[in-house]
Amino acid sequence: MDFHYYYLVQDIIGVLLAFLALKMLILFGLKIYRHGLSIKYSLCLIGNIMLLWAGINFMISPWGVRTWTISFMLSLIGLLFGRFAYNYSITK
Repeated sequence: MDFHYYYLVQDIIGVLLAFLALKMLILFGLKIYRHGLSIKYSLCLIGNIMLLWAGINFMISPWGVRTWTISFMLSLIGLLFGRFAYNYSITK
């Protein structure tokens, strides 16, 4: 069995991304619990769910361009949801 560092890098990135997203999911879940459901918190929650999916995709998928592309797109869409929610909260 060959050892390749890129498998390790992909797993470490996946774990870090998943834990970051899980932490943010807990924080926004508490905000929704305390302040009630709003569009801003819902969009942030959806964005963090996409980040969590990207991290899980890194951890369970084999190495490949497709895995990195899917995870990058999920992360980008999740960050855009968060940015849109931030801009929405400024205008309201």
